[in-house]
Amino acid sequence: PSNPSAWISLVRVEESSGNITQARSSIADALQACPDEEEVWIEAIRLAPRSEVTAIVDRALHRLPKSVKLWLAAVEMRGPADVLGAKRLLRRALTELPKEAALWKALVEREEDAE
Repeated sequence: PSNPSAWISLVRVEESSGNITQARSSIADALQACPDEEEVWIEAIRLAPRSEVTAIVDRALHRLPKSVKLWLAAVEMRGPADVLGAKRLLRRALTELPKEAALWKALVEREEDAE
């Protein structure tokens, strides 16, 4: 199927039934079927094992460098403890989207968190 919503629904059903391995396999299939859908990438980032998050974020941002939602999801995945990493990622996002207010706002918020 090439419907990203259907893939995401399938993945969430598998996850809610406790089958995280199958959910991760299905999201990998979804990325093959819908490689330009930011919601599928966001779901893949959310489901990824910690050790694979950075690689998936890099692939997603390489594929969709103009996706504000994807950049912001990647920043959120850094968590509140990694303010420096989040700021670096936001600066990288701003090289792609220098006029994007949401990215500037997120960077300012991280700067305030660091103080």
